[in-house]
Amino acid sequence: MAVAVVWLDGAVREADGNFSFTLHSPTGKVYEVLATTNVGLPMSQWTLIGTLTNESGTVQWTDPATNLPRRFYRMRVLEP
Repeated sequence: MAVAVVWLDGAVREADGNFSFTLHSPTGKVYEVLATTNVGLPMSQWTLIGTLTNESGTVQWTDPATNLPRRFYRMRVLEP
């Protein structure tokens, strides 16, 4: 059984306050992006803020919220 390699890079807070990153993963996979300002919350209380479909092996994503001093993120793969 092959193990899929998934990683994030290019994580940066941009000059306009947006946070962005690049996801690298097998093509065709779909991921949910969840976020919270309190990392101690159970995952059931994290907010779904986006869905990414990786059609090319890499996909860039930018958080639409710019008014938060800090935010924590999780990625969750959606199985077919």
